[in-house]
Amino acid sequence: MNVGSEPDIKPSELRKYLYAEADKRMKDAGFTVFSHKALQGHYELKISDECSGIAGISQNIHCGSLHFSFSVGTRIHEVEKIVDRLRPVSVYEGKHAALLRPHSSTMGTNAGYTLPTPSYTSHIPRTKKHVDSDLAQSIEIVTTAGISYMKKNSSVEEIYHNMKKSGRITNSFSEPIIYILMKKKDEAVQLISKEFLSKTYLSSDDPWRVYGERLLQFVDEYL
Repeated sequence: MNVGSEPDIKPSELRKYLYAEADKRMKDAGFTVFSHKALQGHYELKISDECSGIAGISQNIHCGSLHFSFSVGTRIHEVEKIVDRLRPVSVYEGKHAALLRPHSSTMGTNAGYTLPTPSYTSHIPRTKKHVDSDLAQSIEIVTTAGISYMKKNSSVEEIYHNMKKSGRITNSFSEPIIYILMKKKDEAVQLISKEFLSKTYLSSDDPWRVYGERLLQFVDEYL
């Protein structure tokens, strides 16, 4: 530590400060902030009646240092309602599964990838001043390029066309629903078979396989 500089702080204390400051700044930016501990670092912004914008902090303490980054995405309510109806309950195992599921995203990416020159962005702050400057940079990205990304991916149609340009989305459970709602039967069946039914090591009652079979039934019903 240099003379007169701010001392390094324990990563666990920095994490508390990170969440507290992020909550304040994201609330000021118009995002909904959640009080439950399981939703720390999770923020939502209404884009339309059909879509919510999602922003979130991913963090971990590694080798004695706090690492964090921001992600952005969208939740298409119609898509996720279908996922909830088809996906086996056992997939939701976890202490806070029922709380977290209504806030999961349909698609998302690291905030840095929404910039005109895309690049993965993350931070390793050592002091509160570092957290302040890193947060300022991250939230600037989220509230400019990030919100633009949300608005460009706020419907099934937009997500489908953007997938065709840039590749697959990150949510394997939601992706087949996008193809089905777009009436792309062949693409939907191909994806379902690859992701959920072709893995021979999965038992017949494995949640992934069960979900895949339910998806195929939904294809027949919907298309």
